[in-house]
Amino acid sequence: MKDNYKLSNTNTIFGEKKSMANINELTPREFEVLAANYARSIFPDYNWKITKAVGDYNRDFEAVVDDLSKWGEAKQTEEDSTAVSKGRWDPTLLSAILKNDVDELILVTSGWISLQYVVRARHLVGIKNMISKIIFVNGYLVNEWLKTHEGDFYNFGVKDVDLNSKIIKPAKFSGISKSDYCIIQVFDMYNILEPKK
Repeated sequence: MKDNYKLSNTNTIFGEKKSMANINELTPREFEVLAANYARSIFPDYNWKITKAVGDYNRDFEAVVDDLSKWGEAKQTEEDSTAVSKGRWDPTLLSAILKNDVDELILVTSGWISLQYVVRARHLVGIKNMISKIIFVNGYLVNEWLKTHEGDFYNFGVKDVDLNSKIIKPAKFSGISKSDYCIIQVFDMYNILEPKK
């Protein structure tokens, strides 16, 4: 007799059914909530809020501290090995520069952020020195963070999004050439690439 086993996309944990999802299978709104949870974990003293799904003025989540804004933008990719293009990041960066009260940016992706874009962001931010820090969070970092935060997500009052009802599977980053990509969590943009005097 042949056994017909099917892999299930649901698991039962403590009597509660949870669907399994890869980080790249989340909806864009779910990924925004996930990215805001990452920001909340590294800056727990900030009061993070999710912006509207549309008409968000090029930011997905934000906090205001001492009259200065902290903006976060989440960019999901279909594959772990995909780098987010400058055309997808630049609207957030330029809006933050023009806003005049943004001093920190957190750019979160399920893919990669190229070193070329890190350098580009540095030069664009150099136009105005208001933005003191850009935090780049790529899919590898989100993946490592997820390993310690499963089922412990804050919803931020977003309707129809419940990350705690899912098991978000760690992505597999094997076989990816990381030589073209930059793994950066936090660094001060004003302490790199400055000309020596």
